[in-house]
Amino acid sequence: MFKCRATTPEAWHQFSQYNKDRAEAEMQASVTLREAIDATLAQTKNELEAQRVATEFAYRKRIHEFEQAEKELMWQEKNVRSKICAEFTIFCKFISRLCCV
Repeated sequence: MFKCRATTPEAWHQFSQYNKDRAEAEMQASVTLREAIDATLAQTKNELEAQRVATEFAYRKRIHEFEQAEKELMWQEKNVRSKICAEFTIFCKFISRLCCV
């Protein structure tokens, strides 16, 4: 069934050293991978934060522009109404003069 093989201490040492070297290489690869993942996560976090700040700035800017446009329109409406009232007053005076003549 099983063949019994004898292993020399030197062969055992070489095999053990090979396994140790492989394990250390895997551990180093794991550390390198973790560092790469951490760097990617940090970069992604920074990019998302930059996007959040830019979006928030653009939103606040748009709100300010909207408020300015609203104030401008309200000012224009007030002026137009004032001009209409002035013109209507002149028209009414003109009509009253025509009727009284």
